[in-house]
Amino acid sequence: GGAEAVLSGARRTPGAPAVQVAGGVRLDLTADANAQRLVLQVGSGDDLARFELELGEDPAVPALDDAKTARSGGERVEARRILASVGPQTEDAGILARVRSLQARLDNDDGRTDVAIVGLREAISAHRRAGQTSEAVHDAFLLSVLLRYHGRRYSEARETLETAYELAFDAEDRAFVHYYAALAAKDTGDTRAALEGLSRAEADGVRLGSELLIRVSRTVRATVAMGLGRFEEAEQARQQLLAALAPDAAPCVRAGLLNDVGWSRLLAAEAGVELAPPEGPLESALALYASECDRPTDLANAHVNLALAALRRHDHATARDHLAASRGAHPDPGPDIRFWWSDVDARVHLAQ
Repeated sequence: GGAEAVLSGARRTPGAPAVQVAGGVRLDLTADANAQRLVLQVGSGDDLARFELELGEDPAVPALDDAKTARSGGERVEARRILASVGPQTEDAGILARVRSLQARLDNDDGRTDVAIVGLREAISAHRRAGQTSEAVHDAFLLSVLLRYHGRRYSEARETLETAYELAFDAEDRAFVHYYAALAAKDTGDTRAALEGLSRAEADGVRLGSELLIRVSRTVRATVAMGLGRFEEAEQARQQLLAALAPDAAPCVRAGLLNDVGWSRLLAAEAGVELAPPEGPLESALALYASECDRPTDLANAHVNLALAALRRHDHATARDHLAASRGAHPDPGPDIRFWWSDVDARVHLAQ
């Protein structure tokens, strides 16, 4: 505190607040036109701390921005049409890598997971050749999720995260590596490593002032608590996360939390712990997945959860309807949901 800071090569972003974080202040900066290096110095003499960052050109590509906007609005066909027009217009390796990345994400949106995995690998390699390490790291995060969740390819997921950590130069990116590694540990049953990794990621989030990292770490901690049978703890944590969401929070974020609340209530009921009814949050999540949050896999999952809730009420007709809707939402949503399709189907037939 009190030390003089000298900044060159960039300026404070207008309107962006200074955020107090553990041990300092986080500022948003905008690089000066034609700046080749950002330099930040704090203190003087023996107490001088100096940070330097080489700056490269980031050419504006309006078509890429348009494609991202179309995708976020659920207009995936339009997004693909726009991307198809970008490739023939440029030989810039960085732009082509970003096009490949977005194409892979669209493949994942469409439920073509195997195609998306291939595309993300190609995008990561292209990013690295173009010197776009941050983009490569972010694609590696998604790739690790797809390898884990859809293919149970845990060793490949770990290798992908190890590569991401080696590439990451940004403190927040490195912190997210710990988060994704904790997810892999949770999926393989290593609860201790998962909790340690989540605690580290949350602490990093507090230190860096990253609300996203804090939220996702706490969300998964609630899931781990639920897996350990601590249903009331998980319910309380998720209600706190929902209450903390801003009114304009992304629909997919809200839908995910609502679905998690309903799912944990279903599991609690199966274990003989009666919490609030699961139908309310599950129906709210389904409404979002069917409208503002266009994610076929999550829509299929929401229908499965409502089918399970209907079975608990012995409402077999509604369970069959949700099962059919789940299968119609996504032809191949991954092994977990396919398992629940078989489970619901079997329960309905047994009841008959």
